[in-house]
Amino acid sequence: MKHLFVRFCALFTAAMMWANASPGPVFAQLSDGAMPSSMPNLQPFRLMNPGTNRPLKTREKQTLEDIFRRTDLKTMNGPPVDLSATRIPGLSDRAVAQLGFNYFVIVNGTKYTRISDIYAENRAENKANFVTVDSIVHPYFAFTNGMLASAIEEGVYKDLYGLLKAMLVSSIADYRRTDDDEVKDDIQRNLAYLCVALVLLEPKTVLPEIGGAIDLVKADLALIESGKAGRSQIFSTYVDFGTFRPWGFMAQRPKLKRFHIAYQWLSRMPFPLSNSGDTSAEGGGNLFRRAVLLYRSIVLANVGGNEPALARWNRIAMATALLNFDSNAKKKTIIAPELQGVFKTSETDLARLLHSLSQPFLRTKLLLSVRNQRPMELNARSVFEMDQDGGTAGDDVVFRMFPLIDPPELVWLREEGHNYLETVEGPVKVPIGLIDLHAHGAQAATNILSEQLDTLDQGLTKRVPRLERLTKLINQNDAGMDRHWTIASSIFRTYPDTVQIGLRSDLWMVKSLETALAAWIDSYSACLVIEPGQGGDSAGKNAGPVGSAGKTAPPSALKSTETPASQAGSKAGLAGAGGDFSRSSTPARPTPPQFTQHPSLRVQQPAPSRPARFHYLEPRVDLYKDLQVDCTNLIKQLTELGYMPVRYKPRSEDFMRLLRRLTIISEAEVKNEPITMPDFNLLANIDRVLAPVDCPLSSYIFLDSLPDTAGSKSAASASEKTSETTTINGKEISTAPRTGATMGVGRAGRLYIVCSTSQGSMLTRGGTYTYYEIQGGPQRDEHWERKLTYNLLQSPSWTRKYNFAIEESHSRNVKVTGEQSGSASPASK
Repeated sequence: MKHLFVRFCALFTAAMMWANASPGPVFAQLSDGAMPSSMPNLQPFRLMNPGTNRPLKTREKQTLEDIFRRTDLKTMNGPPVDLSATRIPGLSDRAVAQLGFNYFVIVNGTKYTRISDIYAENRAENKANFVTVDSIVHPYFAFTNGMLASAIEEGVYKDLYGLLKAMLVSSIADYRRTDDDEVKDDIQRNLAYLCVALVLLEPKTVLPEIGGAIDLVKADLALIESGKAGRSQIFSTYVDFGTFRPWGFMAQRPKLKRFHIAYQWLSRMPFPLSNSGDTSAEGGGNLFRRAVLLYRSIVLANVGGNEPALARWNRIAMATALLNFDSNAKKKTIIAPELQGVFKTSETDLARLLHSLSQPFLRTKLLLSVRNQRPMELNARSVFEMDQDGGTAGDDVVFRMFPLIDPPELVWLREEGHNYLETVEGPVKVPIGLIDLHAHGAQAATNILSEQLDTLDQGLTKRVPRLERLTKLINQNDAGMDRHWTIASSIFRTYPDTVQIGLRSDLWMVKSLETALAAWIDSYSACLVIEPGQGGDSAGKNAGPVGSAGKTAPPSALKSTETPASQAGSKAGLAGAGGDFSRSSTPARPTPPQFTQHPSLRVQQPAPSRPARFHYLEPRVDLYKDLQVDCTNLIKQLTELGYMPVRYKPRSEDFMRLLRRLTIISEAEVKNEPITMPDFNLLANIDRVLAPVDCPLSSYIFLDSLPDTAGSKSAASASEKTSETTTINGKEISTAPRTGATMGVGRAGRLYIVCSTSQGSMLTRGGTYTYYEIQGGPQRDEHWERKLTYNLLQSPSWTRKYNFAIEESHSRNVKVTGEQSGSASPASK
C-alpha cells in the first residue's frame, strides 16, 4: 500500500511539472465525443489586450503626503473686479462680491429640474448664453442610456430568458441520466440557480418539480427580495444581497429592474474551482463539479435555430458589457467561452465525465488545464484582497456564468460608504468623490486633498493605493473600455491660454471636478427612452410620457422643423425655432474675445426687443470628439450584435452632427477666431436643440456593503444571532443597522460667469450640474426630491468658494410657451 501511495505521488508531481512546463494551453480530453472545433459568429469574449498585462509591484509604506502630492497646474487667476456697487438679480451681495474675485459663481437649490430650462429662460429674457459641457453631456447620456435600455428590453432580455430555459432543459436531462445521489444534488442546485434567475426575469415562470430545487429557489428568492445579507441555501455561502439592488437607470423601468437583479445573481455567485473532493456535506454541493455541469448545460442547450448556445451567451455578454465592463479581469476567473477548448463533451458521455471528475489525478490535470488557459489578472475585489491573508492557491480560481458589469471601483466605494461620516462645516475624513477623481488622474483633486491632510482618515494610506492600482491596471489593460471615465476625464483637463480667463483659474478646475464627478454618476443614471413609434418607425404608436420611472422622448427630439421663412430669418439675425443651423462659410460680424488685464464688468440687461449679442460655448474640444467616438462605437457594436433599435439611428445621426458643430465652434474659440452667424444662432437657441432630449437631472448612487462576507463558511448561524456582531472569515463584523453614503446629482445650478468680448466684459449665464455627498440611504426618489426642494442638502466643502444656495428670487418668472420651447435641428443637411 505504501508503495502504491509513493507511486501515485510521483505521478501526481510529474503531471503538475508537465502541465507547468507546457509552452501552450493544456487541454484535458475528457471524452472521445467533441464539440465543434469552431462555432459560427462566436468571437472570444475579450475586450482587452492581454499582452499589456504588467505585474503589480509591491510598494513601500507610504504616507498621505506621498499619496496626495501637490503639483502646479499652471493655471491663471485674473485680477479681481470691483462689483461692490453692482446688483445682479438672482445673486446675493456676498455672491456678487465672490463673482468679482472668481469670475464665476453657481447658485444651487434652483427650481430647474432640467438644464435646458435655464437656457429657455435666458432666451426669453435676452440674456447671453454660456453653453456648458454639462448641458451637452447630460442629454447625451440620457439618449445613449435610453438606447441601451431599449436594446436590453427588446432583445437582450428575451435572449437571456431563452438561454436559461434551454440550459434548464439540458440540466434536467442530465439529472435523469444519473443515479448518483451526490451528482443529483449538484444538478439540483444548478437547476435551482437557473430557476432563481428565470423567476427574477419573469415572476410568473412555471418551474419544474425536480427534487428539492423549488425549496432552495424560494429560500434564496426571499433573501434577494429582502436586500439584506444572508446565507444562500443554493451555494451555502454568506452573501450581501444588498449589492443586487438596481440603481441608476436600471432602476427606472420594471423590465430593467428585473433584468438587473437576474444578471447580478448570475454573475455574482461564483463556482470555486478548487482541487477538493465532495463538499456536499457542507450544504453547497461540489462546486467544482457543479461548474463543469453548468458549463455542460450551456454546450448542450438548444436555443432554437442555428445559433449555438455559446454564441447566444456571447451576444448577451457583449451587449451587457456596454453598460460597463469590469474588464473581465477577475483573478483567475473563468467564463464560459474560455472553457471551450478545455472540456470536450457530448450528450452520450456524462458517465465518463463524472468518472473523470471523481479521480484525483484527472481532476488535478483538468484544474491545471483551466488555470493555464489564461494568465493571472486582477479586478476590483482581487486588488483589495492582495494585502489580506488567508485562502489557498486553488480557492482563487472561480467560474462565473457571466462577467460582472458594475463600475470597477464600486467595491471600494461601497466599502468606504459603509463607514462614511458626514461633517457639516468642514472637510470630511474620507471624501470618496475626491479620492475617486484622484485615482483617475485628476490632479486638481489631488491638490485639494493635499491641502486637507490633517482632516483625512490616516487609514487611507492603506486603502487608497488599492484603488490607485485598480485604476492603473484598468487603464493599462482596457484603455478606452471604461467609456464612463473616458468621457468624464476629458472634463477636468486644463485649458489652453487662449480661452476665457475665467476658465483658466484654479477655482474653475475645482468646478470641473464637480462636473466630472456628477457626469460620472449621470452616465449611469440619465435615461430618456424613445418608445416604439416615436423615432420615425412604424412599429407602434406614441406611448407618451410614462413618468419618472420610465421617461420617454418626444418624437421631435433633435429633428429639423425648418421652413423657408425661418431660414430667411436666420440669415437676417437670430433664428427662430426652425432656424437654419447648417454650417455656413459666411462669418458673422467680427466679435473675437479680447482679454484685458483689468476688465470692468458691465452687466448686460438689454431691452426685451434687443437680443443678446454674445454667446459662448465651453470649448472642450476633446470632450466633443470623445462623445462622437463613443456614440459611433455604441451604434456599431449594438448593430453587429443585432440589438440596435432602428428608431434611434436617425436621432444618433442628429446628435453626431450637433457634436461636430460644437467641435468646430470650440476650435474657433480656442484659436480666438469669430464664429459664423449659423453657429451664433445655434448657441442662442441651444435650449430648443436640447429640450427634446433633456430630462430631469436629479439622481444618486447609494454606497454600502458588508465587508468580508463573500464565500464565508463560518456564517451559517449568523442569522440566528441577536448581538450586533458576527464572525465572518474569522473576523468580528458589525451587524448593527448601516447608514452608508449617497453620492448624488441635484437640480440644475445656474452659472454666472464673466466673459471678455470685443465690446468689453459681459455677464453670461448657463446651466450646470450640482453634486452632493451625504451620509445615509438608501434614498427614495420622493425623499431625494424633497431634500432638493427644501434646500436640505449642502454642497461639499471643497466647492463652497463658488457654490451658493439660492437667496433671492430671479428677476422674473418667465413662462416658456410652446413656440419658445420648440425643437431645432443641430445641423441641417
